[in-house]
Amino acid sequence: MTRPAFRRRVLRRAVYVTVLLLGTASTVTADSEPQDDETLPPAQARGAIAWIGGEALDLWGELGLDAPVARIGPFQLGLRIETTTTIQKTLGDFTFLVRELLYQVEGRLQAPTLRWTAVVGQRGREAVDRPGQGFVRYVGLGRSWTFPRGEAAVELGPVVDRREVRAEGYGRATLRFELAAAESGAWLVDGSYDGLFGEGSLAGDARLGPTWRSRGARTEGLELFAHYLHARHPLGARVRGALLGMAYRARSAGNPSSEPGHLSGLLAAGTARRHAGRLWLVFHSPPLGRGRLAADFDLHVLTADDTGDLYYLYRLGYEQPRPRWLWGVSFYHRSNHQLAEPGGKITSLNVLEWSAESLGWRVPHAEGAPRAPRWEGRLRAGALLTSSFGERRRWHLDLGARWWVRRAARSPRPYVELEAEAGDVQRRRYAAGVRLERVAWFVELRRDTQWFSRDRDAWLLGWQRAFGSP
Repeated sequence: MTRPAFRRRVLRRAVYVTVLLLGTASTVTADSEPQDDETLPPAQARGAIAWIGGEALDLWGELGLDAPVARIGPFQLGLRIETTTTIQKTLGDFTFLVRELLYQVEGRLQAPTLRWTAVVGQRGREAVDRPGQGFVRYVGLGRSWTFPRGEAAVELGPVVDRREVRAEGYGRATLRFELAAAESGAWLVDGSYDGLFGEGSLAGDARLGPTWRSRGARTEGLELFAHYLHARHPLGARVRGALLGMAYRARSAGNPSSEPGHLSGLLAAGTARRHAGRLWLVFHSPPLGRGRLAADFDLHVLTADDTGDLYYLYRLGYEQPRPRWLWGVSFYHRSNHQLAEPGGKITSLNVLEWSAESLGWRVPHAEGAPRAPRWEGRLRAGALLTSSFGERRRWHLDLGARWWVRRAARSPRPYVELEAEAGDVQRRRYAAGVRLERVAWFVELRRDTQWFSRDRDAWLLGWQRAFGSP
């Protein structure tokens, strides 16, 4: 088997694993908005950016999501996704030389009262704009503990499949301990180890150091950290040095009596002749004036016969919710890379934009909600700052529309969706699907001039799950 075919096969299997985990969960329950203590807790996410000491890397970015998806008797089924992007240096115009994408996708079956967790997952490493990749698949069993001033967890299990790495099992441990608390926040010590073992050897990533957590940030809020990282995991960054950075934790809305959440987004996976995965997280700050700050991170992976595309879409800005609309101004950046292939060029786009979108565009209204609209839409208009695509047009336009065949029925709701981006680049997306609460199955056609692949069309049959509040 040729190396390009092997890479496509690896990515295809990763997509299949994700679709299987998500699809199985969606047949059990599709309700992501808990109504009482017996239903699902909110999703939780963490985003972090750090400077890393040493000569190999400059920046370190993390995105993580824990999303409960179903209850099966006394057990809770959830999905955990963690990604780390390592950046060698800045190239200018907000463009970065990315070295690799590290990822972990797990299905987790928990017994909350017993604090035991069964795990099935895949951890991998995808080089960016250069050759190289590998992965392990594993099953495991974990145990967690909480005590008055901290928490700890241990996990262990065998490796059942692997590529380009030797391993018979994996193990990980985490510890968080509160040293001191004050009115403004708390000082903690964080420690973790994640490794592979086999043939008499053990290699992993060890991380230890202090963290300052803002007041009330146990599940939400800002954290500042200064950690030492010694990364020797065969599927890790293989660096060592100080990590100095900041993190933000957020959760989606819980039951109606709780405070509103500061997280929304969706998980999606699709497959056909090409294969795709998406992790979209939107972090909201607490109220600031009449609005709130918003950080939007949208990560896409798309395979093709000639190369794989990895592209990041970031939006940082200020938005103001209204009764039916969300208004805002933001800085938009998109960067495009090739996965596990030598890349001669990194392309990017930077736009300053104004936006208006219906409240149900990101996360559709719950079925049966009062005044749920038949139409939902989005409009973004802005000025192009920089572009790798010629800068022939200085304007930028991004439109989206969704039409619900049924307004608020409890039965599945068919819909039709259109997205279009125009200006210095062209992008189209045509989709039709069926949604039950936060779960949707869809078929879509994507067309994008920013892909590295020569094939600018992608047909996909996929699954997605939204979480958070409209």
